[in-house]
Order: sequence, then structure tokens, then C-alpha cells
Amino acid sequence: MNNNINYYMSLKYPIEIIVGENGYFAEIPLLEGCMTQAHTLEELVDMIQDSKKLWLEWALNNNISIPLPDEQDTILIPKMMKNLLKEKAALENKTLNEYITQRLEYLS
Repeated sequence: MNNNINYYMSLKYPIEIIVGENGYFAEIPLLEGCMTQAHTLEELVDMIQDSKKLWLEWALNNNISIPLPDEQDTILIPKMMKNLLKEKAALENKTLNEYITQRLEYLS
């Protein structure tokens, strides 16, 4: 097992996002208990990364086995959110992938 925090942080774990009435909830299912919530998507991106780092540090410090993600890049989002993103992409004459990529690049 590679016990370098940078190694695990570089892995692309699937993230599940749930849209609520007062904001967003995200969790990394492979890292049991790794979750957070925020009022905006921008906040959520940073907060889930912070949660991931804290979870991984805890696991490494306690000799807990850390599951590895599949090779595929996977992000799971609710159908309602996907439809909303499709609508916003269409308004900008972009594909869904183009729109999401642009929004995520804006955040980094």
C-alpha cells in the first residue's frame, strides 16, 4: 500500500452530488463517511476535496485500508441536475461535456 497522501489525493474517486432546497450535498461512496455540504457548487468542489484529504489522513494515521477507485473517471449526479445542466449548456450552444468542463475550469 502506498501511504503517501499526495498519491491518494491524485486519484479520481467518484463523487455523488445531491441537490437540496438549501444547497448541495456530496459524498465519496468508496471512502465511507467522506461527505460534505455547501450552499453553492463552487463551495462544494473545495469542501469535498477538504473532506477527502481529512478522510485519507485519518485512514493513513490509523492503518485503515484505503479502497482504490476504478480506472474510469466517474461522476454521479441526479437526473434532475443533469437535465438542468443540459438546459444551461443549450442556452450557451454547448454540449453538456463542454459546459461542465468550462464550469469546472472556471473553478480551478
